[in-house]
Amino acid sequence: MPPFSPAQREAKELLDHLNSDRRFMLAMDLRPGDMQFLNDHVTLHSRTEYVDHPEPGRRRDLIRLWLSTDQDRQAPS
Repeated sequence: MPPFSPAQREAKELLDHLNSDRRFMLAMDLRPGDMQFLNDHVTLHSRTEYVDHPEPGRRRDLIRLWLSTDQDRQAPS
């Protein structure tokens, strides 16, 4: 991979700065039974650290699901 150009480096630094700006963050406290749906084409998201319960019956069940509709944006090729 070639090195970043000055313009690419500037864009990356700006994106890093905006990603850590609390004005653009939303913290969610998900509770048992909650579901969260995100559109990866328009949402930049991350997760905070999570420590699961040691008891199997209390462990979190995190499932990744890809949904599509006729109105979806086409993924870049």
